Formats: sequence, structure tokens, C-alpha cells
Amino acid sequence: MPSVKSRREEYAEATRRALLDAGADLFAERGYAATSIEDVVREARVTRGALYHHFRSKQDLFEAVFEEVELGIVEKVVAAVAAQADPWSQALAGIDAYLDLCLEPRTQELALRQAPIALGWARWREIEERHALGLIRAQVEALVDAGLIRRRSTGMLSGILFGALIEAALAIGAATDRPRARREAGEILHTLTQALR
Repeated sequence: MPSVKSRREEYAEATRRALLDAGADLFAERGYAATSIEDVVREARVTRGALYHHFRSKQDLFEAVFEEVELGIVEKVVAAVAAQADPWSQALAGIDAYLDLCLEPRTQELALRQAPIALGWARWREIEERHALGLIRAQVEALVDAGLIRRRSTGMLSGILFGALIEAALAIGAATDRPRARREAGEILHTLTQALR
């Protein structure tokens, strides 16, 4: 029998959702440092106590927002990969989907600009790795299994490709002409990937 949520559970979920949405909007618009807890609770139309019931701190709220952004990125990359028929096309589609997402202002602001500031470089990198590295490793293994690239240390190769993608994303975010930077990053990453064949 499916469980029926109590009104209290529904209210708690709605409150948490309002806080996440308000936090995402404000962090993307004003930045992490310029957004206060008071700004978030006012935007979410909840009390300060409600925020602290769900999140320990502003940083904890930001981390939850960032996790949602990362999950959204993973979903879109997985969909782009799944739309392709062979492992090589899947690998290139995954690269392109990720780089395209780096052009989205909200993703760029929250994932590439604010997250390292709000969470610190080490925690930001840890979350990025948790979400992206598994996808990259699976794609590398698919390429090896299909005989498209030489068998080598999957872990090291995946880590190097992950690092290249992160650096490309940061370069796109810092560029004055982001579409051009995205095109250049795509060309370079396609060339690097081709060299593995």
C-alpha cells in the first residue's frame, strides 16, 4: 500500500523546496557572499527557525543547492549520451553536453563561480568528482571494452579527462566571449579524445 504523507511532512517538504528555490535564485543573482540568511528566509517566506530546521547554515543550504545543480547536469549529460548508438559518439556527446551546460548562466554562476567560493576548493572538487567522475569512468570503460581505445589505467585516464573538463568549464566561465571559448574547448577536447584512439 503506498504511503500517504502527513500534512506535516508535506509542509516540511514544501518549506525545504521554497528555501532551495529562494537560495538558488539569490545565490545566482547576488552571489554567495552578498546573500544573507535573512534574504533567503524573506524570499522563501519562512522563518529563520524553519531554515535552521532544514539546514545547519547558509553554507549547508548552498551545498544542497549545488548538489541539485550537479544532479541536473548529470541528468542532461546522461540523456545526451543515451541518445547516441555507439560508445565513441556517446563520449563526444557527453563532452559536448557538459560544455553546452557551462554556457547556461545559472549553471555557470552556481557551479563554476559561487561553489568554489561558498564551499572551498576541496569540497567543491569533491562534489564535482562524486557526480562527474563515475560518468567519465563508465564512458572510458565502454570505449576500452569496444576496442576503441587502448587498455590503460582507467582510474588515471578518467581523472585526467575529468581535470580537462573542469579546466575547460572554468575557462568558459571566465571568458569574455563564452560561446567562442566553448567552441575552442570543444575542439581541443575532441582532439585530445581522438588522440586516445
